[in-house]
Amino acid sequence: MTRKALLAACLACLATPAAAESFSYTYLEAGLGLVMLEEDLVLFEREAYEDFGLAYARGGYQLSDNVAIEADAGIYGNEGDETDYTRTTASLSVLFPLQVADQLAIAPRVGQQTYELERCLDGVCITTDDTSAIYGADLRAWAIPRQLEITAGILDSTATESDTLVSLGAALWIDNHSLRLDVAEDEFATRVVVGYRFSW
Repeated sequence: MTRKALLAACLACLATPAAAESFSYTYLEAGLGLVMLEEDLVLFEREAYEDFGLAYARGGYQLSDNVAIEADAGIYGNEGDETDYTRTTASLSVLFPLQVADQLAIAPRVGQQTYELERCLDGVCITTDDTSAIYGADLRAWAIPRQLEITAGILDSTATESDTLVSLGAALWIDNHSLRLDVAEDEFATRVVVGYRFSW
């Protein structure tokens, strides 16, 4: 299934009648990961990078059964002998959670994202930044109720040099605590992240 077809399938779920709520969108989360590039990035024709370390923090607050807000901030980069590369991002989204079955929920989202990119050579840096709209949908399902959650997502933006990001993940739950593994991929890179979330 292509990325666009996945998004269409997710949005089609909106026509399904709602059931009792089983997922919370009020949470705090942080994690670490690795960004593995499809092609090496060469900075200033001096050094090539094939991956970047990543750190992120995010949180959400559920305003009502079908409206939640989410804020996200992240940084990834790497440093070589002569150059270094750092990209920071921040986003604010509005989600519209909808319970489509007892163990299945979908949350379309719209929002705004900003980024700042810094590339340095021998301590002299060039900085660029941009702001774009973002849109997509998240899918959450209980494989084992209250113990094992499976997630999927699709995210796109109006940024000129961007590609649709598709993600799959899993979370192990103990009460309000979960350990999470997510793998996301677009045309440029694969991202693998491990995080901890506290929900209430």
